[in-house]
Amino acid sequence: MLFGMLGLAWVVTLLAQPTFVFDNNITRMFKSYNVCIGFDSWPARPVAAAVFTLCVPVVCLTAALHAFKAHHDEGGLKLIRKGCLMAGAGVGNAALTIALAVPPDDYLKCMIHTLGFAFTLFGQGIFKIGLILEYWLLCKKHWDAGMWNRVYFATLVSHAWVLVMAVCFLIYLLQLKDYHPIVARIQGDRIPAVTEGGVQVVGAWEGSFPFTWPVAHLVEPDGSTVPITADGTGNFLMCWTFLAPIIEVLTVPRKLLAPGASISYVPMRNLDV
Repeated sequence: MLFGMLGLAWVVTLLAQPTFVFDNNITRMFKSYNVCIGFDSWPARPVAAAVFTLCVPVVCLTAALHAFKAHHDEGGLKLIRKGCLMAGAGVGNAALTIALAVPPDDYLKCMIHTLGFAFTLFGQGIFKIGLILEYWLLCKKHWDAGMWNRVYFATLVSHAWVLVMAVCFLIYLLQLKDYHPIVARIQGDRIPAVTEGGVQVVGAWEGSFPFTWPVAHLVEPDGSTVPITADGTGNFLMCWTFLAPIIEVLTVPRKLLAPGASISYVPMRNLDV
């Protein structure tokens, strides 16, 4: 659902504001076409926010079911595992809500927006740590039982590592330089968006539909130009974040599959109170 939200937001951005893909503050700061650009424009942002409201209950229910299972299985560290699962879902949902609610239209909003995305990844990483603990406590003695057990664990660990490294990298980039003279003041609720100040962006779409692509560059204060390129790190993060849960579902050890819970509703009149 999350990637469906991103895809829909990108479609709206490409249809309503194609120049926003390269003329925005994310490209000014990081000199690359980040995946976040798709839901930073108007009217893609409210569309993404509406779809995200459908994702929140699914994420919370998933975390709650995992925590319920952790409470009743034979593994230890129950409080830590449940805390990782619930805190990860809560932090991730809250942080992405902030990232959607605060568009990167000026310096302060850029910082809040980027940190919101970073804490979204951080929340996902905490959630993954809860699943790693679950495997280690319940299935480590079955490590040699089959290759798929090892694939499941390796996928969990690698995805958690990628998420944590992405958070550290984003925070490092925010500390790298002073972005005040780089970031523009954008009136993002207009079509096309009105930009004032900041580093100049020059670009256009090349090719013909459906094979089109943006070609743009930044004009530095000294007159030099810096091309805006594909975000290799971000694209890898998104690809692995998409693929890792699929691999985990296909390779999860049978021991970690919960049979589910049955809830019986009994009329109050039949209870002896």
